[in-house]
Amino acid sequence: MQHWLGLSVTFVTVETDTVTSVCEYLKAEGYTVAEKPRGEVQRKLSLEDGLVVVRPGLLWQNYTDGALAPWEVLFVQAWQESKRLGLIDKTEFREMLDRAMRRGRVQLSPLLAYLRKSKIETKELFLASNPLSENI
Repeated sequence: MQHWLGLSVTFVTVETDTVTSVCEYLKAEGYTVAEKPRGEVQRKLSLEDGLVVVRPGLLWQNYTDGALAPWEVLFVQAWQESKRLGLIDKTEFREMLDRAMRRGRVQLSPLLAYLRKSKIETKELFLASNPLSENI
């Protein structure tokens, strides 16, 4: 992941019926856009500075009252993109989540709720050494 720290790559999740119009708008504004990359396109996707990846998906606004996505949603979405694009080693990601949880930055209940809504197996996200992995 360290070699991507200097890149500005944005992941945007929108309602399914707005993907095309959002991509067209971003392209007109001069952004490099990857619209719903899957399969071979996803495997060959080159992460470059300024890239915007647009995907349909669950909108996090249903899980918070604020204007910004909570940590729990960011971790779940980062996990999904990591798996799709190979952004970060799974063990490194799990260690990062484990540290955030131990420091009280991530609340377990909202994290589990968003994982379920995203249809992600909860045990996927936790280190084997984390006591939570045995109790979920």
